[in-house]
Amino acid sequence: MSKQIGVLVVVAVISVAFWFVADGWIANPTFSADAAHGLVWPLVALVMCAALIAIALALLYESPLQWGVIALPAVAYIPLVGFSPYHFTVGAVMAIFLFFAGRNIKKELAARVTIDAHGIVKAGLGMILTALMVGVAFGYSLTPSVQQSARTGTLPSFITVAVQEAARLSVNLIGNVPVSERAGIERQIAKQVLGQVTTLVRPFIQYIPSILAFGLLLLLQGFNFIFYWLASWISMGLFSALKAIKFIRIEEKNIKGEMLKI
Repeated sequence: MSKQIGVLVVVAVISVAFWFVADGWIANPTFSADAAHGLVWPLVALVMCAALIAIALALLYESPLQWGVIALPAVAYIPLVGFSPYHFTVGAVMAIFLFFAGRNIKKELAARVTIDAHGIVKAGLGMILTALMVGVAFGYSLTPSVQQSARTGTLPSFITVAVQEAARLSVNLIGNVPVSERAGIERQIAKQVLGQVTTLVRPFIQYIPSILAFGLLLLLQGFNFIFYWLASWISMGLFSALKAIKFIRIEEKNIKGEMLKI
């Protein structure tokens, strides 16, 4: 029992650490080259958190403490982003995804004759990553800057920075622009694009928080295969390390199975 409680404590610590590290990026998400260093720790925390949750769900699949693993990432998320009905709803959605992740892992364990760590954690990793990404994306939608944009009818800084970065890259691709004219051309391109985008979204500006939340979630899901691959290998490494230090053990037992015949 003490080992199971220890697993739960580790999940609590990694959950708090993940949301603490991700909080700064949630408040001002950017994928620009100049800010790439700011992405490193949130992404490392995302992958590590997903891997540890997958291992915890596998280790506690027969224990009531698995409910703690399902609830803790959402419980750690809510105090950080705010106590509002919206955030409680997001936390509940995260817990639902984690519940299905745990159920998938439990089914995988029940269906296996031999223990394969890779196959076990893969059964739930997709749902776990999606749960964490839901928290990131919808946490961003209620940041002060996004809410201010919805009230004032202006674009969030996230979009402005992205357009400015695209303008800078466009000028770099041209190649033969004089250095003295580069900044002016970048500003002109960004101004025209931002004007067109503002005109396009103005009728829906009050819905911009929800639109950005779903957009950011889809963007993060586009990189999910990378996170999935990294988290699965980290999970395998953690499983092997726990086995080596004898924190976990694999026992053999006789079981009855079903066979299909005609």
